[in-house]
Amino acid sequence: MRIALDVSPLDCEYLSGVEYGLLQVLDGLMQHRGEHEFLLVAPQVPRHLKQREFPEFSFAALGGSPHSFLWRQRQGSRFCARHSIQLWHSFVRAIPLRLSVPVVATVHEISELHAPHTADEGSLWKRKWWTRLIAKRADHLVCVSEATAQQVRTLHPNIKDRLVVIPHGVSSRFHANAEEREDENVRAFLKLPAKVPWLLFLGRPLLRKGRVRAVHAFLEACQQLPDLHLVLAGPPAPQDDGAWAIAVQGQRESQVRQTGFLPQEMVPPLLRQAGALLMPSYSEGFGLPVLEAMACGTPVISSGVGGLATTGGTAALTVDFDQPELAGEVCLQALREREDLASAGLAHAQGFPADQTARALLDLWSRILAVA
Repeated sequence: MRIALDVSPLDCEYLSGVEYGLLQVLDGLMQHRGEHEFLLVAPQVPRHLKQREFPEFSFAALGGSPHSFLWRQRQGSRFCARHSIQLWHSFVRAIPLRLSVPVVATVHEISELHAPHTADEGSLWKRKWWTRLIAKRADHLVCVSEATAQQVRTLHPNIKDRLVVIPHGVSSRFHANAEEREDENVRAFLKLPAKVPWLLFLGRPLLRKGRVRAVHAFLEACQQLPDLHLVLAGPPAPQDDGAWAIAVQGQRESQVRQTGFLPQEMVPPLLRQAGALLMPSYSEGFGLPVLEAMACGTPVISSGVGGLATTGGTAALTVDFDQPELAGEVCLQALREREDLASAGLAHAQGFPADQTARALLDLWSRILAVA
């Protein structure tokens, strides 16, 4: 097979679950590619592709802006004809519309369908427009969870057998053993006092990620555990979401750490040392940090919405974060029952091996081309 993989999502400032998932697919294809040939395409070399080595793959810069959908329309058909491409796969909700070969697109989430907090995620009409187009034009849609698949079915009930669910796996780097001085190193980086318990929020500062709800839960837990700390990890918020103001109002700002964006190698030790990971999202297509935390042996407290229900399974504690007192109680429960929850999480994460997405995609592509 000669397959073009649209890796343009990697040309972003900060990596998130979508981009980490894509890099993991490329790692998996390196292991299982067999006789298949993959050509990575984007308008220019994505900044996060420059930092990785995929020597078995070729890359083609098709020109244009990475922030525009026009580059696919202007160059996609010509590129596929010139290089005898047999299939095109986009890992975003955007595809070339005039290809004579099968086209597959990955849908991570349609957050605007249910979540009221998506105004900071770009143009709503563009997202809806592209969802309609790929539902109509793509030969297959890959959804990362059954929850996302159900969102697509709700909007496009006639899609039927063109829809397939292929979840993410969890990278083996989250299964690595902790280094001897890891706890001290993490606490030094975060400037945390020795031995104080702390909770972790990890994610982009989007409104639907629920950072404000994480702070409210933390403040409630502090009523019974006064020395508890909270770490807000992730890229800086482009606009104030009110999380810091709430911590100040609760007179706990000295117990809250904001790390900013973290390099990839720092995430596993941070997860391993946290008392629990908070996932208070209003909407999630999958929620990769849930599995990453579980693979690190860290309990997860989840809102349980969307894909989080499957990703966390019964190994995650679920709570309605709109009830801060209840959420605070669950935070304390996670800290008390950390060992048992860690064991359940480790067992659950083992059901999502790192290469499962790549293997499932290879099978899908082979089936598509067998009847093309």
